[in-house]
Amino acid sequence: MSVLFAYVHYVSFALALALLVQEWSVLKEVPHKPGLLRRLAVIDGLYGLAVLGSLSSGLLRASLTEKGWDYYLHNGMFHGKLTLFLLAALVSLYPTIYFFRKRKIADDAQLDATDLAALKKIKRCLLIEMHLYAIIPLLASLMARGYGVR
Repeated sequence: MSVLFAYVHYVSFALALALLVQEWSVLKEVPHKPGLLRRLAVIDGLYGLAVLGSLSSGLLRASLTEKGWDYYLHNGMFHGKLTLFLLAALVSLYPTIYFFRKRKIADDAQLDATDLAALKKIKRCLLIEMHLYAIIPLLASLMARGYGVR
Protein backbone atom coordinates (compact mmCIF):
# COMPACT_ATOMS: atom_id res chain seq x y z
CA MET A 1 0.00 0.00 0.00
CA SER A 2 2.86 2.41 0.76
CA VAL A 3 4.09 2.00 -2.83
CA LEU A 4 0.69 3.11 -4.12
CA PHE A 5 0.68 6.17 -1.85
CA ALA A 6 4.21 7.06 -2.97
CA TYR A 7 3.24 6.68 -6.63
CA VAL A 8 0.16 8.90 -6.29
CA HIS A 9 2.23 11.43 -4.33
CA TYR A 10 4.96 11.66 -7.00
CA VAL A 11 2.58 11.70 -9.97
CA SER A 12 0.36 14.35 -8.35
CA PHE A 13 3.38 16.53 -7.60
CA ALA A 14 4.71 16.18 -11.16
CA LEU A 15 1.26 16.88 -12.60
CA ALA A 16 0.90 20.01 -10.45
CA LEU A 17 4.25 21.30 -11.67
CA ALA A 18 3.39 20.47 -15.29
CA LEU A 19 0.10 22.34 -14.98
CA LEU A 20 1.91 25.39 -13.57
CA VAL A 21 4.23 25.34 -16.56
CA GLN A 22 1.24 24.96 -18.89
CA GLU A 23 -0.59 27.86 -17.27
CA TRP A 24 2.52 30.03 -17.48
CA SER A 25 3.07 29.17 -21.16
CA VAL A 26 -0.58 29.95 -21.99
CA LEU A 27 -0.07 33.39 -20.45
CA LYS A 28 2.78 33.99 -22.90
CA GLU A 29 0.19 33.94 -25.69
CA VAL A 30 -1.54 37.05 -26.95
CA PRO A 31 -3.75 38.30 -24.09
CA HIS A 32 -6.80 38.77 -26.31
CA LYS A 33 -6.81 35.26 -27.68
CA PRO A 34 -10.42 33.98 -27.53
CA GLY A 35 -11.13 31.71 -24.58
CA LEU A 36 -7.91 32.59 -22.74
CA LEU A 37 -9.51 33.09 -19.34
CA ARG A 38 -11.60 29.92 -19.58
CA ARG A 39 -8.54 27.91 -20.59
CA LEU A 40 -6.49 29.36 -17.73
CA ALA A 41 -9.32 28.72 -15.26
CA VAL A 42 -9.55 25.07 -16.33
CA ILE A 43 -5.78 24.59 -16.02
CA ASP A 44 -5.83 26.33 -12.63
CA GLY A 45 -8.65 24.06 -11.44
CA LEU A 46 -6.78 20.95 -12.55
CA TYR A 47 -3.70 22.29 -10.78
CA GLY A 48 -5.75 22.60 -7.59
CA LEU A 49 -6.87 18.98 -7.90
CA ALA A 50 -3.28 17.82 -8.45
CA VAL A 51 -2.16 19.76 -5.37
CA LEU A 52 -4.93 18.16 -3.32
CA GLY A 53 -3.81 14.75 -4.61
CA SER A 54 -0.23 15.46 -3.62
CA LEU A 55 -1.20 16.77 -0.19
CA SER A 56 -3.64 13.98 0.65
CA SER A 57 -1.32 11.21 -0.54
CA GLY A 58 1.53 12.82 1.40
CA LEU A 59 -0.58 12.88 4.56
CA LEU A 60 -1.52 9.25 4.01
CA ARG A 61 2.13 8.34 3.52
CA ALA A 62 3.10 10.09 6.74
CA SER A 63 0.23 8.52 8.67
CA LEU A 64 0.05 4.97 7.38
CA THR A 65 3.52 3.97 6.21
CA GLU A 66 6.49 2.60 8.07
CA LYS A 67 8.16 5.86 9.13
CA GLY A 68 5.12 7.46 10.75
CA TRP A 69 4.55 10.99 11.97
CA ASP A 70 7.26 10.84 14.61
CA TYR A 71 9.95 10.67 11.92
CA TYR A 72 8.45 13.52 9.87
CA LEU A 73 7.67 15.85 12.76
CA HIS A 74 11.29 15.71 13.93
CA ASN A 75 12.81 16.29 10.51
CA GLY A 76 13.78 19.80 9.43
CA MET A 77 13.70 18.86 5.75
CA PHE A 78 10.06 17.84 6.12
CA HIS A 79 9.30 21.19 7.72
CA GLY A 80 11.11 22.90 4.84
CA LYS A 81 9.11 20.92 2.27
CA LEU A 82 5.86 21.73 4.00
CA THR A 83 6.78 25.42 4.30
CA LEU A 84 7.59 25.69 0.57
CA PHE A 85 4.38 23.81 -0.28
CA LEU A 86 2.32 26.18 1.89
CA LEU A 87 4.05 29.24 0.42
CA ALA A 88 3.23 28.00 -3.09
CA ALA A 89 -0.37 27.45 -1.99
CA LEU A 90 -0.58 31.01 -0.65
CA VAL A 91 0.90 32.45 -3.84
CA SER A 92 -1.58 30.42 -5.90
CA LEU A 93 -4.52 32.06 -4.16
CA TYR A 94 -4.21 35.25 -6.23
CA PRO A 95 -4.60 33.52 -9.63
CA THR A 96 -7.34 31.21 -8.36
CA ILE A 97 -9.38 34.05 -6.87
CA TYR A 98 -8.91 36.14 -10.03
CA PHE A 99 -10.13 33.31 -12.29
CA PHE A 100 -13.04 32.59 -9.96
CA ARG A 101 -14.14 36.23 -10.04
CA LYS A 102 -13.84 36.41 -13.84
CA ARG A 103 -15.63 33.12 -14.52
CA LYS A 104 -18.75 34.89 -15.84
CA ILE A 105 -16.97 36.85 -18.56
CA ALA A 106 -18.50 35.64 -21.81
CA ASP A 107 -15.46 36.39 -23.89
CA ASP A 108 -12.04 37.87 -23.39
CA ALA A 109 -12.95 41.00 -25.38
CA GLN A 110 -14.15 42.42 -22.07
CA LEU A 111 -10.62 42.40 -20.65
CA ASP A 112 -9.38 45.89 -19.83
CA ALA A 113 -6.03 47.34 -18.75
CA THR A 114 -6.67 46.26 -15.14
CA ASP A 115 -7.17 42.68 -16.29
CA LEU A 116 -4.01 42.75 -18.37
CA ALA A 117 -2.08 44.01 -15.33
CA ALA A 118 -3.63 41.21 -13.25
CA LEU A 119 -2.54 38.65 -15.84
CA LYS A 120 1.03 39.97 -15.54
CA LYS A 121 0.85 39.52 -11.77
CA ILE A 122 -0.53 36.02 -12.25
CA LYS A 123 2.38 35.18 -14.54
CA ARG A 124 4.77 36.35 -11.80
CA CYS A 125 2.90 34.26 -9.21
CA LEU A 126 3.22 31.18 -11.42
CA LEU A 127 6.95 31.77 -11.82
CA ILE A 128 7.35 32.02 -8.03
CA GLU A 129 5.34 28.83 -7.55
CA MET A 130 7.46 26.96 -10.10
CA HIS A 131 10.64 28.02 -8.31
CA LEU A 132 9.25 26.91 -4.95
CA TYR A 133 8.19 23.58 -6.46
CA ALA A 134 11.67 23.08 -7.92
CA ILE A 135 13.22 23.04 -4.43
CA ILE A 136 10.77 20.57 -2.84
CA PRO A 137 12.22 17.41 -4.48
CA LEU A 138 15.71 18.39 -3.25
CA LEU A 139 14.42 18.60 0.31
CA ALA A 140 12.56 15.30 -0.15
CA SER A 141 15.75 13.60 -1.31
CA LEU A 142 17.69 14.97 1.63
CA MET A 143 14.92 13.91 4.02
CA ALA A 144 14.86 10.38 2.58
CA ARG A 145 18.59 10.10 3.29
CA GLY A 146 18.23 11.11 6.91
CA TYR A 147 19.25 14.76 6.72
CA GLY A 148 17.36 17.13 8.95
CA VAL A 149 16.66 14.67 11.77
CA ARG A 150 16.85 16.39 15.15
